[in-house]
Order: sequence, then C-alpha cells, then structure tokens
Amino acid sequence: MKAIFSKRHQGIFPTGEDGLKLITSMNNGELCKVEFIRKRNYENHKRFFKFIEVAFDNQDFYDNPEHLRKALQMIAGHFDTLVIQDKAGNVTTQYIPKSIEFEKLEEPEFQELFKRCITAFLERYGNGLTEQQLLQVIEFD
Repeated sequence: MKAIFSKRHQGIFPTGEDGLKLITSMNNGELCKVEFIRKRNYENHKRFFKFIEVAFDNQDFYDNPEHLRKALQMIAGHFDTLVIQDKAGNVTTQYIPKSIEFEKLEEPEFQELFKRCITAFLERYGNGLTEQQLLQVIEFD
C-alpha cells in the first residue's frame, strides 16, 4: 500500500485516508519499509484535482470527472501511442493517457501538464470561464 505523509516537529503523519488506513493497520512494533520520494509539490497535486472537480462542474460534455481528466491530459499531449496489429495484418492506433501518479511525474513536468490542461479546458469546455476566474476558484492565483 502506498500513501503520502508529511514531516512535522512531532514526527511523520499521514496526509490522507490511505495513510491513515496504513498506519492503523500496523501492529505495535511492526516494521515496514519506507521509500522517501520528493518529486512533487503535494499542494499542487491537490490543486490539480480541485481543478478537475471545478472543470467538471463547468462543462457539459463529460458525465464522469475521470474521463474529463484523461481527455484533458491527452489534449495536453500527456499520452502514449499504442499500435496494434490484428491477425489479418490491419493496424490500428490507440492513445492511452500517461500516469500522473505522484511518484511518477516530477514537479516541473507536472506544472507544465497542469498549465496545458487548464488551457485545453478553457479552449474546449470552459463555457466562457476565464483563466483568472478558474485559478481563483482553485486557489492558485
């Protein structure tokens, strides 16, 4: 199980439900392996998902926020291309959004993706919403 923790003067504490579940599932004295990864700004990560929530509420096309998120990532160029050949030799191309997992994307790349997703949303689905209005809502101004 993976979770995100933050360090404070009193120790290391879980930042969300997954971390809390992990800590409470451990027995006293039980050992666990910890891998320290400092690749992304956690607050910026949370802002991205707040952006997706706000974007979803301000568009009329998608009925699932995850589908909107994946579409915006792909419009922003964050996808893999998969070429598939069938038994008859016909070739089709599929596009798959790349992962934005916290530990798989470093902060500079994530910031660029975030900007491109905002632009993609405003250009295609924003219903007249301005970038400034959107950033104020997600507390990123």
